[in-house]
Amino acid sequence: PSAAWSAGNYAWAVQAWNEGGAGAWSTMRNFVIPLRIPAKPDLFLPKGVLPNNERRPEFAWTPVEHAQWHKLYLQKDGRQYLQTWIEAPVSSWTPPDPLGPGTYTWWVVGWSVDGYGEWSDGVTFEVPYVLPERPTLVAPINGRCQRDVAFRWAHDPVAAWYQLYVGQDGRKRHAQWYKALAVVDGAHAAVALDLPDWGTYAWWVRAWGGDGYGPWSEGGTFRRG
Repeated sequence: PSAAWSAGNYAWAVQAWNEGGAGAWSTMRNFVIPLRIPAKPDLFLPKGVLPNNERRPEFAWTPVEHAQWHKLYLQKDGRQYLQTWIEAPVSSWTPPDPLGPGTYTWWVVGWSVDGYGEWSDGVTFEVPYVLPERPTLVAPINGRCQRDVAFRWAHDPVAAWYQLYVGQDGRKRHAQWYKALAVVDGAHAAVALDLPDWGTYAWWVRAWGGDGYGPWSEGGTFRRG
């Protein structure tokens, strides 16, 4: 047969034929195909809290006897996130796209031509938020500056964008976002501004990564004039 047969009791016989016609049927023979219901899978990984850099974890479970396919069902924060089919004998799967932060629970069930097996017990894991840290300002800190001011701070690899806020004598003078790739050179980020007016300046920086905002830096101050 070109496809698997379902479970049941079968009987078969053979009849020959030639130009003279059909012969007698053979003696009937019986055979049984037993039910092949997949066993209950045991889940291995992922579980617990994943490392910060692990966003595409491998899902792995025990090979399921009699299974022709495995169905993986994944919830995120109590809601359906995805479901996918994996053809046996493969008993693992890696998501094609990174998982966002949240709490996940997953299950696996086996399927054969005779039907579904029992769902596995659910396993929960957490993808933690990875937020930028508080930026450390490098310069200018205190002292006096010329008109062209180079603002420098330590770069956080988690940061995708930086916001630079500059105030003068208690008023906002500059507030702008900068793409990290455009302002980072090695271990530091730097932005140059033309500040023609004399006065007392204060400045802060905060970062944004894929999971959200980091805290504002401590303020730095300097004078013009």
